[in-house]
Amino acid sequence: MQSKTVSAIYRNLEERSNFPEVTVEQLVRHGCPARHAFRLLGAEREPEKAQDILLREGAKSIRRTVRRYFRGAHRETFRPGNIRVLHGAVTADLFGTLAGVPVEVFPVPPDEYERTSPSYRVQAAAALHAWLLDPQTRESWIVLIDRNTQGWKSYRLRGDFGPLGEVLAREAAYLGGVRRGQLEPRGTARDSTCRRCPYQASCSVRQEGRDASDFSLEVEGFTTQLDPLLTTVLDDYLWGMNRDKRMPGRISPSHISTHPCDRAVAYGLMGKRERERVDPQLRRVFDAGHVFHDILQAALGDAYPDFEAEVRLQHPTLPISGAADGRRVSQRRLYEIKTISDAGAEKLTGAKKDHRQQAALYVGMDPSVDVVEYIYINKSTGELIAFEAEADRDQWHIAAERSEDVVKAVDAYGSGGGSLPPKLRGKDYTCKRCKFAWFCRPELIRAEDLER
Repeated sequence: MQSKTVSAIYRNLEERSNFPEVTVEQLVRHGCPARHAFRLLGAEREPEKAQDILLREGAKSIRRTVRRYFRGAHRETFRPGNIRVLHGAVTADLFGTLAGVPVEVFPVPPDEYERTSPSYRVQAAAALHAWLLDPQTRESWIVLIDRNTQGWKSYRLRGDFGPLGEVLAREAAYLGGVRRGQLEPRGTARDSTCRRCPYQASCSVRQEGRDASDFSLEVEGFTTQLDPLLTTVLDDYLWGMNRDKRMPGRISPSHISTHPCDRAVAYGLMGKRERERVDPQLRRVFDAGHVFHDILQAALGDAYPDFEAEVRLQHPTLPISGAADGRRVSQRRLYEIKTISDAGAEKLTGAKKDHRQQAALYVGMDPSVDVVEYIYINKSTGELIAFEAEADRDQWHIAAERSEDVVKAVDAYGSGGGSLPPKLRGKDYTCKRCKFAWFCRPELIRAEDLER
């Protein structure tokens, strides 16, 4: 059974999706022109799944994030694309060009990502976008992103895109005529197509036996070649985004809840210089998490007028501060939003331990909170999974005692009368990933990584 919060998010996503837009990708995916005509006309339809809307909105935002990577990595040769609307009916969100060659980016399901070559849908959409950017071009870059792991790979697509472009132009002109009231909907009237159509209640194409012409895209004569050059350059750029920085001299709820090492917490409190060692794929995971956070926070803000996002909290006596994902003061409720893989979602039976510990620190800084709601986003399916729990004051006291011990150790060390908490032993894997490992345990770090 869905929680009230998840139901409210889903309703908001569904309301925001009710606009008559037809994209190039939709034309490729669904071959019946009547389906797209009914969408443009706002005909009655079966409701679209909120999970699909969430994935679609997430994909748009991830593309914008990757466009930012391209701008940083190829300052002189990358030209961002724009949104074009053909005949007032078909929308094309063009990613851009690199050294004059069109580029397209597609977040896809894991099974599609694992294929040996891009799917028919991806090849056709990339070819059509390339043709819109330059009708004479015969090649395009394709970047596939696994929306579950944020792994990516790049391909070169080559062929004659002109025939596909001509079909697109014809269908866009037809749909423009429908929108202006000059033409009537026509479609495929095929059982396999009609059975899955959300406009069956509005459609009379089958009953009236109209012309069964369709948007026929045959990807023939194309070649695709896996070429890692593009993603290798982008990975180098993402490695370069790692920066040394001073810690802000506080204890972060996310840090202390996920890190077992009190010495690392002490370094953060002391404002020691940390060296980011976020690998490119992990950075994309973080950025994708921010994307879905933003979407859910916006939906919660629309659904609940008293919802506050990114609530800054500070403990009155301890040097602990951070930002909770959301809060509703009227409901005495705190929200924590997390993204999770498909495999992780299958194992969930409640909020994860480190997430409960993190929320306990927020609870300790906001005594008005009675309930914490944890919302998990399955990155593969768009499903939302929610768990509610009473504010855990006992967990807060445990975390507060640990924080107090670290504070006392740092104060004593600073006055010359004590030592810092001990280093972890037998936890080399954890230490290698620590941002303070470069000076705390440099023997664990490869020389090339120390130089990054």
